[in-house]
Amino acid sequence: MRRIILIFFISLVIILNAYLLFRSIRRTIHRNDRNSNQDMYEWFYSKTIIEKNNNRYKLNPQKVISLNGDSVLLSDLLSDSRLIFRFSFLSCISCFDKELDIIISEIKNLSRLQNNIIILISDYNLESFIETKKKLVLANSDIPIFGINPGNFCIPLEESSIPYYFTIDSSLIINDVFIPMKEFPKLTLDYLKTLNEVF
Repeated sequence: MRRIILIFFISLVIILNAYLLFRSIRRTIHRNDRNSNQDMYEWFYSKTIIEKNNNRYKLNPQKVISLNGDSVLLSDLLSDSRLIFRFSFLSCISCFDKELDIIISEIKNLSRLQNNIIILISDYNLESFIETKKKLVLANSDIPIFGINPGNFCIPLEESSIPYYFTIDSSLIINDVFIPMKEFPKLTLDYLKTLNEVF
């Protein structure tokens, strides 16, 4: 009889420990989800503030360089409003590739943006410049791509070395700043579609 009672208590202790362990794991997962959601909320909030704080900056007149080495004033490319995709090869290459894929795949559906987008890259070597141009040519896209000196872009976002979009016209004032996230390509699509409607 003692043996049965002992086995019963040991079984009860094991079951109780398993239950407490399960509850502890579940609470930890729930807490991690909550922390993860909080982190994401904070990131989106920061992203929004950064985007807002970089609007309305006026760029200095500067030259950009074409693939064949010709220099042209940026303002000469901006007779109309343009959407600029700005990227440094010192930042996340996979982020750039993801955004370039989105631009290439969606530009045909964005009739107003189709001829009004420019890619500005910095910190490139000739090989990376040519590779980017090849991707555009293979996709039958004639989106112009230019190299720039990053030191001439005197806006706070430049210090982050992250890809971003903005609109600009001949006044050289930056508007509609958007920081894409490769984990959320739908945000980029929504941004491009919204701009296409108002461009």
